[in-house]
Amino acid sequence: PPEGAPVQLYEMGGDRWRGFDTWPEPQPMPWHLASDGLAATDIESGRLETSPPAAAGEDRFVFDPFRPTPAEGGHTGPTAGAVDRAAIDQRADVATFTTPPLRADLHLAGDVAAEIFAESDRPSFDLCAVLSDVEPDGRVWNLTQGIVRVDGGSAGQPIRVDMRATCAVLRAGHRLRLSLSAGAFPAYSVNPGTGARAGQAAVHEQCVTTLRIRHGGEAPSRLLLPAVPA
Repeated sequence: PPEGAPVQLYEMGGDRWRGFDTWPEPQPMPWHLASDGLAATDIESGRLETSPPAAAGEDRFVFDPFRPTPAEGGHTGPTAGAVDRAAIDQRADVATFTTPPLRADLHLAGDVAAEIFAESDRPSFDLCAVLSDVEPDGRVWNLTQGIVRVDGGSAGQPIRVDMRATCAVLRAGHRLRLSLSAGAFPAYSVNPGTGARAGQAAVHEQCVTTLRIRHGGEAPSRLLLPAVPA
């Protein structure tokens, strides 16, 4: 057997290996989505808050299959690993939700997920979630991401987007961001919006899709983080 703890995870941002007796499964730390309704047009509108917002709200954005949201970095992007995605987050087809500057270091280790109340005006849509570290100088480094294809609508239930597990530390003064979009091309094929599989739809059959992200009230969209001790 190997020396030390049987589970060894490299902590991004901390530049060290962390040992665990088993795969870390801490009680998820929830961050709740809230905004002024402009999370896709104003980078400061969307917020991640520790308590559920008292008022219900929503954000909308349009996904254009002929100008799809690009994929950068991560485990599937054309440029692998961590990249500065600040320019992508400024696009009008990406809704961003960001925490205030952290007062203390935040250590993460384990599975990451988001539960999002999302609806579309098409029979099928994709929901992509990216978790990032926002530095004080404005650079945005992706930590992990996930995508799910939704067919037939969500029937008023939250859509769970499982992201790849991560191990990272976000330093005090940094912010955490959840970016939501309806695509990540070319890492994932474009959803034509018709319900047909991507390879079965002709280019002219692809539909422009409007997504509605709900939060607060009866639609408590949230991010679930695996926070662990330092």
